[in-house]
Amino acid sequence: MSVDIELSHWIVITTFSLSLFLAFAKRRDDVLLFCHTGEKMRKSIEGYNLGFVDACLVISAVMSILSYVMWSISEPALAHFSSYLYLTSLFVVLGILRYLQLVFVDCRGGSPTEVVLTDKALHLIVIGWMMSFVILYFWRF
Repeated sequence: MSVDIELSHWIVITTFSLSLFLAFAKRRDDVLLFCHTGEKMRKSIEGYNLGFVDACLVISAVMSILSYVMWSISEPALAHFSSYLYLTSLFVVLGILRYLQLVFVDCRGGSPTEVVLTDKALHLIVIGWMMSFVILYFWRF
């Protein structure tokens, strides 16, 4: 099913910042490996430390959330869904917080694909996000 929504600058910024978020999560894994074993995954790894990568990770997470919220209240998005589209932001926040938990607590940032495919909580969050879109698309409140 294709939805006739032009790409707004907010959704482009969201995609970009989410890509940065995932890249910094991977880089954090490289820094942890370097700190524990001395093994360099990249030549540039010495230009990073854990504090810097963690700060970049949090900044890109906040950018992702804020740009998604801005998209959800933009005119083009509201024209195709409902004035309650911003409520889908709850699932975005939960998804990013869950991913941050997996990265910071479980140190599972090395393979975003593996994390997304194996984490049941992320599955439920994504299903909830998709269901909220279906509800808002077909039953306009």
